Amino acid sequence: VRRSSRFVQGDLLAFPLKAEYDVVICIGVLAHVSDVSRAIACLATAVKRGGTCILQITDLETPLARLFY
Repeated sequence: VRRSSRFVQGDLLAFPLKAEYDVVICIGVLAHVSDVSRAIACLATAVKRGGTCILQITDLETPLARLFY
């Protein structure tokens, strides 16, 4: 089994992502984007079916954060 990792840096809302990643990690980003819902949707399109997306939520005042805290 061949395993590799790839680090991608760019504007999340402008970067052309497609479902090619087994794992997407988004840490320290969502507090700095203009549209959190759109950013999460962009991340979701990057994950392969059955993959994992890890998000760090730092804004406890959002409905999404309230689901987890």
